Amino acid sequence: MRDLGIDLEVFECALARPTVIDGVSRRVCLIHKNAPGVISSITGILTSASLNIENMVNKSRKDVAYTMLDVTGPVQPSLKQQLAAIEEAIRVRVL
Repeated sequence: MRDLGIDLEVFECALARPTVIDGVSRRVCLIHKNAPGVISSITGILTSASLNIENMVNKSRKDVAYTMLDVTGPVQPSLKQQLAAIEEAIRVRVL
């Protein structure tokens, strides 16, 4: 993950937690550079992990964006590292 010298807390948001169905619903949050192809990279990793996107929000301010996804399916421990490996990723959280 990259440090761009910006206040990352500006991009934290408080939305309702995802509904847990059989204990397999999780929230994935990323702060990343606002660049072409980033959303495609994120969703590609989630698709490869056999996760279904139930809800997705993406907001940006100039060169930085915040993407939050509610996913269902078994989330493997390696998911966070896979998402953090995206070149434009700044911070990744799996809740």
